[in-house]
Amino acid sequence: PKSTGSVLRMIVRNLKKGLESKKDALYRLHLEQEIRLKNLELDLKNRQLAEVGSGVGNLVNNLLGGYGHNEEIFERKMLEELGKRTEAEGGCSYRLESDGLRLVHSLDPGHSTGFLRYPLKEGSPFDTILKTGKSILIENLNIHNEIRKSGWDGYTDNSFIIFPLPDFSGRIKAIVSLHNKNEGIFTWGDLEIGLLSSLLYKEVSKKRQSSAVIEMMNKLYQQMASTSAAIILSYSIKNESLEYVNQAFSAITEFDREAVLGRSIDHIFELLDIETPETYFNSIRDLLNDDSADGSSFNIRITTKSGKHRWLFQKAIIIRNAAGEASAIECIIYDHSRQRQLETEVEKLSRERTRLLSEINHRVRNNMQLISSFLNLQFASDTDETTAARLKAAESRIAAIAAVHESVGEQNSRAEVDTDVYCSKLIENLDEELFIGPGIELKQSVSAGMMDLDRAVLCGLIINEAVTNSVRYAFPRRNGGRIRLDFKLADGAYSLRIADDGCGISPSEREQTKGLGLDIIENLSLQLQGKLNIINSDGTTISVEFPADSRQKRNFK
Repeated sequence: PKSTGSVLRMIVRNLKKGLESKKDALYRLHLEQEIRLKNLELDLKNRQLAEVGSGVGNLVNNLLGGYGHNEEIFERKMLEELGKRTEAEGGCSYRLESDGLRLVHSLDPGHSTGFLRYPLKEGSPFDTILKTGKSILIENLNIHNEIRKSGWDGYTDNSFIIFPLPDFSGRIKAIVSLHNKNEGIFTWGDLEIGLLSSLLYKEVSKKRQSSAVIEMMNKLYQQMASTSAAIILSYSIKNESLEYVNQAFSAITEFDREAVLGRSIDHIFELLDIETPETYFNSIRDLLNDDSADGSSFNIRITTKSGKHRWLFQKAIIIRNAAGEASAIECIIYDHSRQRQLETEVEKLSRERTRLLSEINHRVRNNMQLISSFLNLQFASDTDETTAARLKAAESRIAAIAAVHESVGEQNSRAEVDTDVYCSKLIENLDEELFIGPGIELKQSVSAGMMDLDRAVLCGLIINEAVTNSVRYAFPRRNGGRIRLDFKLADGAYSLRIADDGCGISPSEREQTKGLGLDIIENLSLQLQGKLNIINSDGTTISVEFPADSRQKRNFK
């Protein structure tokens, strides 16, 4: 009838408008989030570069504690400092001799061979270093079979760095390797610290007996510290005062360095109105009492001279004298206020996105209910049985779509549906609509997890058509029967199965009843990129298998 066609066209128009509005809103949110993520990546890269510069500066300062005159002691201290700066738990240094490599020092005693006789194994990292003179960074040992064949194995991780220590003429005098990073894998930032240390070794070898090396390295350290974007400071434990702070302090806090140089920690905390975690001072005390501690990290908040709040990330280490006594606390402090702000904005954006999705689902659900009410009015006023049946079927399909939007949680920031909740709601609606009697037992087993809205709608319509057909046509000669819904995810594919123990569908009946829903089920299965099977054995079983990743097609046997 003409009235039915008008109602259906109105339904299609409303659905299209709702979908277009939702897509536009989600696309805008996606662009905003991408911009914020790019800003976070740039901020992180700047922090990493600053860390490399400051790390080498501290390394230079610590190595110039009287070890420059003795090569082996110098190499031993260099290995220890590099292990600390790169957070490596294992490592070793070898000196080149006439008939092989002799172990000078190891961070994990017993692991490294005391002497490696020439010729070295072909293709081994040490052999490669001696032939090329170039440093090596391996981020994943599993993809370097040539190294494993050389005997490089038995480590707790799959990354390492190796670099040569040349004298001033460029001749390699020693080799340093680092492995078993405390957290994560070695990065190019770690390798840069090693490369700069190689340059340091080269310069020290040139002026080993000259005091000019100390002046040169101090200048290098001061230059690196002065150009660092991070605050670098040294606090004397004996004098209880701040002995050094670089120019970055003024740029970040807006106070002159003279306001804190020579002053106590209490004065500094009061001046900057510093807020720290409760465990801050306990951690510093633990560092002072523990020779093996390698530092502590904290987020702190300061107030600048103009009254602004800034969030800083502080890394503190203890410097000890020759007697092993704690003499100073050295800190490197990064300003990550921008990152903190971006994190807050991303969190706010996520909340707004969740609210918007909830509002969209609420409005779509209301629109569906309104359309369903219109169909009910038309159904009540129409006396033609065929038209009434079609209107009732249309109402049932709309209810299946509405149930999807009812199943989206209020706090769900993604356009996803819990299939267990959704199927329960769908079966409940069908029970009310079809007046399923006590003789029909309808059970479900759902373990498909979360699913995107679009495919959930298609699955809901398949379930609606299959269950409706079973209730209406499967049990004509008895008062009841069993209908079972199984929906699961396994091996990268979804499996949807609706089975009844009714009379089944003969080929002729299938052709006659196709307009009642089987053609719809077939078309919906194609949209899911799945395979449909209809089995007539002890009733009727309708099963659809489709890929879990909607972007991929799979061949189902």
